[in-house]
Parts: sequence; structure tokens; C-alpha cells
Amino acid sequence: MGYYAIGIGGTGAKCLESLIHLASAGMMPDGDLHLLFVDPDAANGSRARVEETLAHYEACKKQFDLGQTDLLKTKIDPANPILWTPFKEANPSLNRFFHYENFRDSAAGKLFDVLYSRSEKESTLEEGFRGHPSIGSAVMAKTVDLEEDETWNTFRKKISSDDEG
Repeated sequence: MGYYAIGIGGTGAKCLESLIHLASAGMMPDGDLHLLFVDPDAANGSRARVEETLAHYEACKKQFDLGQTDLLKTKIDPANPILWTPFKEANPSLNRFFHYENFRDSAAGKLFDVLYSRSEKESTLEEGFRGHPSIGSAVMAKTVDLEEDETWNTFRKKISSDDEG
């Protein structure tokens, strides 16, 4: 049986990094650990630390023969690429992402105005959702396609095949 972890944003990256440290110490249960990191901020420093920690884990696993110890026993299988971002364009704002200008005078536009402040709608999202889960969940709901997006489809298939095995 495998274990699947999706880290979202800076906090999610720190959780993935912690899982890698637990695997290093032999504290993970038997089974492969599959990782996926989700963040619109490709320059997130926490993401870089996850990738660096993972590279150190893999290097140590190759270099050291630890025999019967539980240290480094977990096979870690990161998504390829490990980072998935919901944005295809650079510097999106919530307004541009949802094409607010096209529906601003409709009932949907009024609802959008109730749900999001002016500053939330106008700020760029290039550095993530900055602690606004209502923005992140709306963007994720619109962009995650488990069938068509290769990263999500591959991750979903791994889970499905794990259930069958």
C-alpha cells in the first residue's frame, strides 16, 4: 500500500519536507510515499527546500548501505514534475482569472462582489493565495482536471492502481 501526500502552498511544502525527514528516520509505515506539490508561486522557497531535501534523501539512499535498519527504507516517488500550478498565464489576478468583466453586472457578478473584496479581486496571485483559502479553493475548483491534466491524471492512476493491488 502506498501513501499519497499533496502539499498546497508554503505550509503544504513544509508538511512534505517533514514527511521526507520522517522517511529518512525510518518513521514511515511500509509502502511507497507519493508526493505532489501545488502552488501558483513557482519561486516558493519552501518548494525549493522540499526538492533539496528530497535530493539529499535520494543521494543518501544510493550512497549508504544501511542493511536491516529502517533508516531511508521508504521509496519516495515524487510527481513529475513535483510542482503543479493552476495558472497558465503570468501575473493573474482573481478578476482576470475568472473574467470578471464579462459578468460583473449579472447576479454572478454581484455574488463575486460579496465573496471577494476589491483588494482580493485586484491583487496578483503570482505569489500564491497568501492565506486566503477562499481564493485558493475557487481557483483549484476551476483548474484541477483529474482526467485531462497529465500531472493529476498520473497521480489519480497511481492511487487507483494501488487500490487494485
